[in-house]
Amino acid sequence: MIVIRGLHNFRRISSDLCLSMGNFDGLHLGHQKIIRKMMERASEIGGKGMIFTFNPHPRWVLAPDEPTLLLTTLHERIERLSKWGLDILLLARFDRRLATLDPEPFVQKILVDTLGIREVFVGEGFTFGRNRSGTLTHLKTLGEKYGFVVNQVELMEIDGEVISSSLIRNHIQAGQIEKANHFLGHEYGITGKVIRGSGRGWHMGYPTANLKVVSKVVPPQGVYLVKIIWKNRIWHGLANLGTKPTFDRDGDMGIEVYILGLHEDIYGEKLQLSFEKRIRDEKAFPCAEDLIEQIKHDIDKVHQWINEHSC
Repeated sequence: MIVIRGLHNFRRISSDLCLSMGNFDGLHLGHQKIIRKMMERASEIGGKGMIFTFNPHPRWVLAPDEPTLLLTTLHERIERLSKWGLDILLLARFDRRLATLDPEPFVQKILVDTLGIREVFVGEGFTFGRNRSGTLTHLKTLGEKYGFVVNQVELMEIDGEVISSSLIRNHIQAGQIEKANHFLGHEYGITGKVIRGSGRGWHMGYPTANLKVVSKVVPPQGVYLVKIIWKNRIWHGLANLGTKPTFDRDGDMGIEVYILGLHEDIYGEKLQLSFEKRIRDEKAFPCAEDLIEQIKHDIDKVHQWINEHSC
């Protein structure tokens, strides 16, 4: 997959170009359906498949006082998209100039004159152009005018809910991790740098890693079963999201991870967490001994989860 950063760096190609465009935040099952159909069509006509996406997220430019927390960072989006056999990933800088293009100038100047597309694949409800004023019907009309085909991909539903990035954000923020993972088609994850904490876990016999996390959607306070990836190795463990109320009732929010079987010094390292299941609320215990007993029960649930989901 060739990654092109900026519309000004794109050079027209001789092959027929099949395109899908959007934010692709989370790369959920609905996104995957669109990409799959696009790549199948590109293969049929001997053309190239390309994703046209934006950085930063449009809402960060249009509503800077209400930034949208993302499901995937730019690096994560690139990494996930690279596994789909795409020929080209075009990352366009979203700015005020791009935001003010009306639907037809957007199509003519970018899709036609700059990219030279043959076919475009978008989901139902797709909008584009200034104030999202361009509709799917509008795009089809412009396709007829400028000589490209618009392929409408039906939205995906699970249990009566239409899959979307905003819906998945809502499920994660409600602690409904398993449902969010089901809609994503993969486990939701965050990446953080290990920073020094109070050291209480080490003294209790359960050393933990405290993570500093980038601005992404984070589940609510509670204890979660997680998978930990570090240096291409995988462990299982527990993540406590909260304020550690047993020791500090007014503490700051944080993420503390206990990793089964990992005994190496990982301060300053980056860990990737994949959330598998929420097992309980965070709560204050009368004493450290009661907390230790609860941790033992939580670890039993980790082992149970591993046994139930091992191949």
